[in-house]
Amino acid sequence: MKTAHDLVGIAKSRIQEVPLEDAEQVMREADALLDVREADEYAVGHLPGTIHASRGLLEFKPSLSAFE
Repeated sequence: MKTAHDLVGIAKSRIQEVPLEDAEQVMREADALLDVREADEYAVGHLPGTIHASRGLLEFKPSLSAFE
């Protein structure tokens, strides 16, 4: 079984961070967008079609099985 530390390392190796100046173009071209803000922030407003996974729980979200 992977530890939380293992999962964080795997996630960091697979996450692509985007500089703010490139964000609009990347969002237009993306197959999926992941919103990692907290649930209350997401509830206030988010882009249509985004996948929500709070940053603190990202490594543990089963629907993001790419991290296994």
